[in-house]
Amino acid sequence: MADRTQEPKCHHYVHRAYLEGFLDPDLERIREPFLWMYMGNKFPFRQRPERVAKRNYYYCYRDGEKKSFEAEHNLQKLEDLALPTLRQLRERHFALKDEDRLTFAGYIALAHTRVPTFERRINHLTELLSAKQVEFAASNTRFLESAAKEIRKTTGEEISAEEFQKRLTGGSVMVSQTNRGWSLREMFRTLLGLQTHIFRMHWTFLLTPPDVQGFLTSDNPVCPV
Repeated sequence: MADRTQEPKCHHYVHRAYLEGFLDPDLERIREPFLWMYMGNKFPFRQRPERVAKRNYYYCYRDGEKKSFEAEHNLQKLEDLALPTLRQLRERHFALKDEDRLTFAGYIALAHTRVPTFERRINHLTELLSAKQVEFAASNTRFLESAAKEIRKTTGEEISAEEFQKRLTGGSVMVSQTNRGWSLREMFRTLLGLQTHIFRMHWTFLLTPPDVQGFLTSDNPVCPV
């Protein structure tokens, strides 16, 4: 567990080295490393990659009385492992050893799971599942009796199974997933599952002709189709 004062505040949810592949070449030639940002209802504007796709303490979570930076440290390790392959591909050297291909497959998977879009999606699915479990519990007599008994035992509140059922079905129970540590663990767990599938896929590399400006990317650079 590291001291918070020694940890970086800004956490990028899109790898900075990846964003550097989208710099404006005309500006690069005059040593102005900018990329162009496009946002809804705004004119495009220039921005440095270190100021793009970041949130304060995004990969931190509360672990007891302290903030854990373990997820951020693990992300940095994975980025460092994949960086040589990213640079190799950027130089248009596409022949990869199996070890490098597997590492980069993990990097691609991580680009999908590390972003806020994935977090919102996985939290929403979890909330739906939990709501279904509450719905099932509300119709299970044995569960209701056991839960009411446990409430009486731990809180001293006199409550019957019927009264507990009314609480579950009365519209006052809200199901939400707010455990940031759980979300980060799901990020890495899903990454490992996707890595193998991506490794086995046929990879196609797209190149821009000299007269084309390049590609667009987004704050969710890898999306399932």
